[in-house]
Amino acid sequence: MNAVMRDVDYVVHAAALKHVDACEYSPTECVETNVMGSINVCYAARDAGVKKMIAISTDKAVHPISTYGASKLLMEHCLLDMHMFMAQQIKVSVIRSGNFEGSRGSVLPLWQKQYEETGTISITDNDMVRYWIGLEEIAQFAVDRLNDMEGGEVFVPKMPTITIKELAEKLFPDANIQIIGMRPGERMVEYLFGENEIPIERDNYYVVRKR
Repeated sequence: MNAVMRDVDYVVHAAALKHVDACEYSPTECVETNVMGSINVCYAARDAGVKKMIAISTDKAVHPISTYGASKLLMEHCLLDMHMFMAQQIKVSVIRSGNFEGSRGSVLPLWQKQYEETGTISITDNDMVRYWIGLEEIAQFAVDRLNDMEGGEVFVPKMPTITIKELAEKLFPDANIQIIGMRPGERMVEYLFGENEIPIERDNYYVVRKR
């Protein structure tokens, strides 16, 4: 981390273990990567003279029921706490996002593989709802927030919701659909804010000031 931070002004920290089932299987590795790894990135950025750092979190960090969500909640708290003590050296904020459309390990490549091999795709529940955002959109959002962040904020982009069934039928209208039920750590809906958070609305996002 110290080596790659040299001569860097801004950091977007997006590295994580993000598969819910994998994090349930190996919670220790999940915490070491998503929590301790994020703390290491922040310290390395501070020591290298980085001006601003923004970390990518998830809607699963709100009222988490999974190891993954809990690790991202801890990441948010730790990094925003570090900002409070290091604000004169580095400014740190968080983006809390939904699912990235087309990201590595998402359900879309799995569906494509299933459809090509069997013509049937598996979904957890017809009524399960998720927030979705494109990779290019979230990348541009991160750059924009680096430009205007003051540090200590949680930024939440405005994102559309879609049920898993609607998404499957939109992408694979000819496929047969098999319901397999929810996996450990999953829930029907996700949330963007906790009860104690007061979001301020902007044009295309919300901001919650934490520190």
